[in-house]
Amino acid sequence: LTHAIAERFVLTPSRIITGNGSDELLALCFHGFCPKGAVFADVTYGFYPVYCRMFGTSCETVPLRADFSLNVDDYRDREGTVFLANPNAPTGLALPLADVERLVRGNPGSVVVVDEAYVDFGGESALPLIHKYDNLLVTMTFSKSRSMAGARLGFGAACKELIADLNAIKYATNPYNVNGMTMAAGIGALEDEEYTRANCRAVMETREDVTAALREMGFE
Repeated sequence: LTHAIAERFVLTPSRIITGNGSDELLALCFHGFCPKGAVFADVTYGFYPVYCRMFGTSCETVPLRADFSLNVDDYRDREGTVFLANPNAPTGLALPLADVERLVRGNPGSVVVVDEAYVDFGGESALPLIHKYDNLLVTMTFSKSRSMAGARLGFGAACKELIADLNAIKYATNPYNVNGMTMAAGIGALEDEEYTRANCRAVMETREDVTAALREMGFE
């Protein structure tokens, strides 16, 4: 499975870790990568504050703008570990890659975790940046675009040193986190990229239809 992910995303296996959904990998990050707390938006994935409470990690929430967009400058030079859902949930807004890079570059002394659960629905992945920045970790999931939410499979990508650290935590807590059937399903999904892309197109077209219909009804 790790080699199949590496081949699909043009990475080396030492830069990849798999998990029981990307949720598990995010939990490992809150557990091991937040010596000075965590920083994330006030409107974002609801499990971030849950993980902070679970591991006794202090957290700081940063307000979004009035239009729900995220201001990168609010996250630069932070002591805490920045967690960025991009595209954000539930707002659906995505930062361009240049802004993500500016955020990563602006926090050289700490890890920046970019949660790309919804990136296949129109976002721009930060995966290429892991070759340039050793403090960047990108997490992805098979739950959304590959329709495998019940199978529980995700992966993280970063420099090999960060992945080694995450593996140390993983093998000390739950080394059997991904079962064989899920691994096989994940490999199968990676081998059928045309099907995945068709699913993504269908979801995005439906999203545009719903947006148009809501605007016709007077919603903003």
